[in-house]
Amino acid sequence: MKKDLPYGVMARQSMDLSFMVRERLDLLTSNGIQGLFLCLLLLRLFLNGRMALFTAAGIPFAMMGAFVMMYFTGISLNMISMFGLMIVLGMLVDDGIVVAENVHRYRSMGFDPVTAAIKGTGEVFWSVIGSVTTTIASFMPIFFMTGIMGKFCQSIPLVVTFALVASVIEAMICLPTHLAVFGDPVNWDKVDHWGAPIRKAVADSGIRSPMARYPVVVRPLVLLGRMLAFGIWSLVYTVMHAFTRLMRIAQWCGNRFDACWISPNQWFPSFLSRYVSFLVLCLRHRLAFMVVSLSLLVSFSVYASMRMKFELFKNDDFVFFMINLEMPESTRLEQTEKAIELVEEHLLGLPKNYIEAVVTRVGFIEDASTGQMKYGSGKAQIVVDLTESAVRPGISGKDIMDLSRKNFPEIPGMMSIEFQEDRGGPPVGSALTFRIMAEDYPTILKISEEVQSYLRTVPGLKDIKDDFEWGKEEFRIDVDERRAADLGISVAEVAREVRNAFAGGLATTFTRGEEEVEIHVKFTEGYRSSPENIRIMKFRNDKGEMVPFDSFARVDYGRSFSSIQRWNQKRTVTVTADVDGVYITSREINQMMQDRYGNVSKDHAGVLFDYGGEEEDSQESMAALGRAFALAMLINYGIIATIFNSVMQPFVVMSVIPLSLVGVLIGLLVHNEPLGFMGLLGVVALVGIVVNNSILLVDFTNQARKRGMNRWRSILWASRSRVRPIILTSATTVAGLFPMLFGLSGTSSFLVPLAISLVYGLTFSTILTLVVIPVLMSLLDEIKLYSGVRLLREEYDESLLNQDFKSHPVRTGAVD
Repeated sequence: MKKDLPYGVMARQSMDLSFMVRERLDLLTSNGIQGLFLCLLLLRLFLNGRMALFTAAGIPFAMMGAFVMMYFTGISLNMISMFGLMIVLGMLVDDGIVVAENVHRYRSMGFDPVTAAIKGTGEVFWSVIGSVTTTIASFMPIFFMTGIMGKFCQSIPLVVTFALVASVIEAMICLPTHLAVFGDPVNWDKVDHWGAPIRKAVADSGIRSPMARYPVVVRPLVLLGRMLAFGIWSLVYTVMHAFTRLMRIAQWCGNRFDACWISPNQWFPSFLSRYVSFLVLCLRHRLAFMVVSLSLLVSFSVYASMRMKFELFKNDDFVFFMINLEMPESTRLEQTEKAIELVEEHLLGLPKNYIEAVVTRVGFIEDASTGQMKYGSGKAQIVVDLTESAVRPGISGKDIMDLSRKNFPEIPGMMSIEFQEDRGGPPVGSALTFRIMAEDYPTILKISEEVQSYLRTVPGLKDIKDDFEWGKEEFRIDVDERRAADLGISVAEVAREVRNAFAGGLATTFTRGEEEVEIHVKFTEGYRSSPENIRIMKFRNDKGEMVPFDSFARVDYGRSFSSIQRWNQKRTVTVTADVDGVYITSREINQMMQDRYGNVSKDHAGVLFDYGGEEEDSQESMAALGRAFALAMLINYGIIATIFNSVMQPFVVMSVIPLSLVGVLIGLLVHNEPLGFMGLLGVVALVGIVVNNSILLVDFTNQARKRGMNRWRSILWASRSRVRPIILTSATTVAGLFPMLFGLSGTSSFLVPLAISLVYGLTFSTILTLVVIPVLMSLLDEIKLYSGVRLLREEYDESLLNQDFKSHPVRTGAVD
C-alpha cells in the first residue's frame, strides 16, 4: 500500500491493539518460565531432585492439555483466557506435590519404588480428587454470572477447569509411573547403547531369515514385507529408547540437583520438631488460643475495612486515551479544525517516547464507555495512541494523560473538554452518574447547574458535565390557522415559501453542454439571520392578493433541543464526573450525593434522582459476585460433606475461608490497592483453593482414627505428616503468582489486585491452617464427647500431649 501513495504522503498504522495480546502472551510465557523455576526450587527444598523434576513436569503437561481443550471448545488464546492461565499456573503442581510427597514418605519408610507409588497414590486419591473438585466448583459459578461482568469472565472458569483436569490426570497416572520406574538412582552400565533398537528391529522383523523356503515368485513380496516390518520396528524401538534415554537424563539431572543443593534431611526434621511443639502448646490451651485468635482477626478486619477504598476497575496503564471537544452547535467545521490544531500542537510537544500517534475525528464523538455517538460540526475527538510500556518504563498511561491536562491551550468558544481513558475490563460508566428526572426542562437544568456547582467544590473530581445539549438556532413560526383560512392562505403554502426563502427553491433549469443545471433562489445570508425579514414577507392568497405575514402569523427566535433523553419515561438530564482515585473514590462521592440529595428533591416537587454509571455497575457486579461466592460455598460444602460423610467436619474445613479474607485485606493495605472487582474475583477463587489443605489434614486425621489411633495422636500424626505437602502446595501456587504480583517480567496493573488476593489470602490461611484446623478438630471432638457420643476406641486422655511425639514417628504398621 505504501508504494502506491503519492510522493510526500506517508501512511502508518495507529491504535494497533494486537501488541496488547502479544505483551500478555509474552507475560504468560515469562511468568510460566519464572513460576516453573520457582516451583522447582521449592520442590527441591522439600523433596529429592528426581521427584522435584517429575513433579514440576506436570506444569507443561497441564498447559498442553488446556490448550487442546480450548481448541476443541472454540476458546481462543485472547487476553481473558490467558488471564485464566495466569491464575491457575501455580496450582498445576498441587496434585503432583501431594502424590509425590506421600510416595516420598513411603520411600523413606523403606518401601521399594513400585510399592511406594501404589500405596502413596492410593492413600491420597480421594483427597486429591476432592481438592481439585472444590477448586473447580469455586470457579464454575463465575461462568453463570449475568450481565456484562459475566460475559467478561465467562472463559476464565473453563480455562481453569481444563488445566486442573489435565493436571490431576498427570498426577494420578503419569507421575506415579515415573516415580515407580525411575525411583532409584540410575545405573548407566545397564542402559543400552543407541545401536540396540536397530538390533532388536532386525531380530523382530526377520529380515535376516533365509529366503530359500519361499518360491522365487513371492520372494520380492516377502522381502518387501520384511523391510516394511524392519522400518516400523526400528521406529518403535528408537522412540522407546529415546524416551528411556530422556528419562534417564532427567534422572541424572535430578542426581546432580541433589548433589548441589541442601538436602531436606538437613533442616526439615528440626523445623518439624518445632512445629509439633508449638502445635502441642496450642492444643493444650486450645480455648484461649481460639478466643485470642478470633479477637485479633475480627479487630484487624474491622480496622482494615474502615480504611479500605473501593474502585470497581483500576487501570492506570491504558494504551490510549481520548480528548473530547465540544463547541457551540453553530460552529463551522473550519473553526473546529482550527481549534483541533491547537490541541495537536500541545500534544506533539510532549516527550517523543510517550505518544505513538494522534488521530483526529471532526464532526462526531464516540463515548469510550457506552459506545454512543454524538454528531455535530462543533464536536471533535482526538485519540492519543500511546507507545508500548517498554518504551517508557515507569511512566503509566495515567501519568501521560495528567501531563497532557497541564497547560492545556485556551480555545475560544470551547464549551467543554473531557479526557476519557481506555478503561480496563468490561465497559463501565463514569464514577458518578447522577440522573435528574422531571417533566419540564427549566427545572431540570436549574438543578443540574446547582449539582455541578457543588461538585466543583469537591476535591479530586474531574470532567464534571451534564449530557444536555441545546440544538441549532431556529425561527419558530406560529400560524393562526383560523385567521389564515379567512384570508385564503394555506399553512402548507406558508411553510413552502419560508423554506424556499431559507433553503432555496427551484426557479428554472438550463442546459450547459450535456449537463442540466438547476437554479435555486433563496435569501442572502444576511437576510436569513434575522426574523424581521420573515415578518416583511407577503404571501399570495387564493384570490391572487398579497397578504402580509404579520396579519396571520408571528415568528420567534430561539434554540431547539438537540435530543430529549428519558429515564423511566421522564425527561432526564444526567450529570457525570470522574474521580482521581487519590482524594476520593467512586463509592465515596456517590455516598456524598446520596446524603445530600437522596432520591427525591426536597425543594422541587415531582423531581426524582437516580444513580448509575460505575456505582450501578458496582452494585450489579457485587451482587453477581455475592451469588457466585454463596454458590461456591454451598457446592464446596456438599463436596466435602460427601467425601467425609460428615455434617460438622465441612465447617471445620471451610473455617479457613474467613482467615484467607483477612489475608486479602492485609495484602491490599500493604500494596495500597483499593478493593475492586478483580480483587473480589480472587476471593471467589480462594474459596476452593484454601480448603484444599484443610481437606488433606482432616482426611488424614480420619484415616488415622479408622486405623486405631486415639484422639490426640491422630490429630498430631495427621498434622505432622501433612505439613510438608501443605506448605509445598501453597508455596508453589504463590511462587507461580509472584512474577505477576511484583512485575518480575512486566505486568499489567489490571492484574495486580487478583494476584494480591490469591498470594496474601493463601499465605495467611496456610499459616493458620496448620494450627487452627487441629485445634478446631479437638474442639469438635469435645463437643461430641460432652454430647455423649463415643468418639474413639480409647478413652479421652489428654496426657498424650505431654509425650515426646515428635521423636517417635508413626510407622506403617500403626496405620495399615
